Amino acid sequence: MLDALIMAHDVETDAVLNDIELSHNAKVIFLAGHETSSAGLTYALYLLSRHPDAQKKAQEEADAFFKGSFRFDFLAGWSVLTHSLLSNRWRTRKL
Repeated sequence: MLDALIMAHDVETDAVLNDIELSHNAKVIFLAGHETSSAGLTYALYLLSRHPDAQKKAQEEADAFFKGSFRFDFLAGWSVLTHSLLSNRWRTRKL
């Protein structure tokens, strides 16, 4: 994303972003992404709290999958339940 900001230019004037503008835009992108992710995860956890059967299945899946340890490369192997929980949350509800 930063590369795109650095390479961006105005089509009419060919002006580019200066260092301060780059810094400000990078901060906005970082903060907006963080807020969206945290809001999405919070709402997914809220939905789990409202559906104990799904919460139990998700907990069993996480326990079996991680077996007491966590590595980010594990995320690629999560089941349809977990993927569905996180991705369909965006489709079914608007924040």
